[in-house]
Amino acid sequence: MDQTQYKKVLELMLDLERKTDNRIDELTGELKRDVTRLLDDKSLKQEITAILDEKIDNLEFNFNNKIIARVELLEKAYDAQIKNYSIFENKMDAWTHKSASIEDTLRD
Repeated sequence: MDQTQYKKVLELMLDLERKTDNRIDELTGELKRDVTRLLDDKSLKQEITAILDEKIDNLEFNFNNKIIARVELLEKAYDAQIKNYSIFENKMDAWTHKSASIEDTLRD
């Protein structure tokens, strides 16, 4: 192999090395973009899941609080009605006794 052929082989090898390096750089860049996209998707999904879980917990808490508050209001209203009924019943008993007493007095 003479000097010119040797030089040509070295140039071809150098060119092949440059092309290989460029291709490796290109593939590395693609891999980095794919990994970044995958990680971003995964972290985005995790963030969305965390937000949804928090919102669901808040909704459940608010719903439970509203139900408890309404049940307490119903219990208070029920107690007030029972009290009113008891007062009415006592008045009716008193009226019944008075009317019986008046009837007894009128009979005599």
